[in-house]
Amino acid sequence: MDDTGLQDFVTALTSVTEPWRILDSYLGKDGTPADWQKEMSREATKDGAQVFALCSRRAGKSIMSSALAAAELALPKRKVIVVAPTLAQSKLLRLSIEELLRDHVPLPLEYEATQEELRIANGSNLRCIAAGQEGSGVRGEGIRDGALIIDEAAYCDARVFDAALPLVEERGKLLLLTTPAAKDPANRAYQMWTDTKTYNTLHRIRVNAYDQPYLQAKLGRAMKLMPKEMLEREYGTQWLAKDGVALVPSEALAAANSDRKGWTFDLSH
Repeated sequence: MDDTGLQDFVTALTSVTEPWRILDSYLGKDGTPADWQKEMSREATKDGAQVFALCSRRAGKSIMSSALAAAELALPKRKVIVVAPTLAQSKLLRLSIEELLRDHVPLPLEYEATQEELRIANGSNLRCIAAGQEGSGVRGEGIRDGALIIDEAAYCDARVFDAALPLVEERGKLLLLTTPAAKDPANRAYQMWTDTKTYNTLHRIRVNAYDQPYLQAKLGRAMKLMPKEMLEREYGTQWLAKDGVALVPSEALAAANSDRKGWTFDLSH
């Protein structure tokens, strides 16, 4: 196959393995991907993409991370590194990515699995890493064709960003998904979201629960149970003053992202 034929093959392959299509297969009769997920799917498949989704809790952020990873791994010779704040989250994401590859990518893909990795027979490779405090486990070879995905980026230390961001080469993709944390100038995710002059190549997507019909039931329950300032951060996607706003404990953060098919996309109300 010459270079033109190979490019045509990859283009055709990409069209059937777009992240939103994988997510659509996963949801099945439970719903369809939300508009923001289709937007992220469209932007994230571009070479050199830099996309930041600031998401309400329960928006379907972590399953979107998994769909982004699965779509990339379905293509030949791709490297994908998924970073999450905790070991529990990184394990959940690896299992979720494997499920999507196995059951929802319309291609027969053989692979080998370890606790942290998937090695695909097409030459692609996945690593799911717990960020820790310093990001020492993130360092490694550069990502020339593939993606760096940071899930719950606002809960990762700035040193994790310092270790991870240099891995992304010119064609590699940088994909950030997070619920906001406190308004802290030292928080790298906060810097990247708010400093539009320095980080002027980021495509930003805001997923506010108040604007998402499928989150209204969860939002209504949260409004009865949560303090207003926490509600505005977790569901209203507001970066709030650092003082007086506790961060979500890491174990609660991991549990909040384990409810993968627990949300539905009922747009009738």
